[in-house]
Amino acid sequence: MHSVLKNARKSQIVRDPYPHLVLQGALEGQLYHQLVSEFPDLETLLCVRGPQSNGQCFCNAAHVLGNPHISRRWQDFFEQHTSATFYRELVSLFGDVIEENHPALCKRIGKPLAEFKTSIRNIEPMTDIALDCQFVYNAPSETPKCIRGPHLDRAVALYAGLLYFPLEGDVAVGGDLDLYHCVDGIPAVGPNRSIPTETLQKVTTVTYEQNTLVLFPHSDHSVHGVSVREPSRWPRLHVNLLGEVATDLYS
Repeated sequence: MHSVLKNARKSQIVRDPYPHLVLQGALEGQLYHQLVSEFPDLETLLCVRGPQSNGQCFCNAAHVLGNPHISRRWQDFFEQHTSATFYRELVSLFGDVIEENHPALCKRIGKPLAEFKTSIRNIEPMTDIALDCQFVYNAPSETPKCIRGPHLDRAVALYAGLLYFPLEGDVAVGGDLDLYHCVDGIPAVGPNRSIPTETLQKVTTVTYEQNTLVLFPHSDHSVHGVSVREPSRWPRLHVNLLGEVATDLYS
């Protein structure tokens, strides 16, 4: 199985409001539709961990790999996107951006980015970088719903990616990923790493559409959030791709 970055090129990276990549048709069409049809149901995901207060539920690679209730095709997808091969693909695209964002990282680890040893988060002992892949389920709602406003990811996060899997017939507006510029420079971080909207300018919206990937290296400027989703009987489904180092990349 090829990764979502198989056909990605550095020339496709957009620099505003911070470097990021958006790919429509990230996966080959037949594979994508097979994965949609095999996306685990809520009962399977809830066997791992109950939903958060906002109706969001996560299921990590540690609970997917080897799970007989999850299809072999999905397990192959998770294996691919937690592999050293995928990490090297990402570095070939964003290595210069990561080094610019975190100039002390390679010095601290003692080797170039491309030589970092990878592990799978919560399965293998921590190495230079721990990779993970997550099913994400957002529950249907009878009222407009804000899943997560503008925020920063955890300070150990090196990159973040989302691949959308809307179900056939889901035409609800919203649930898109908004990317923000911090008007006054470094954002003022509030509880749960939230950022006040009055300090931000929305620059880009990545629409919640089939087979769309958005991926970006993380930094203290990578503010993003999910737009309000209108009432819908459909869940919002996507997969998170992420990598974390052992210590905070910024304060």
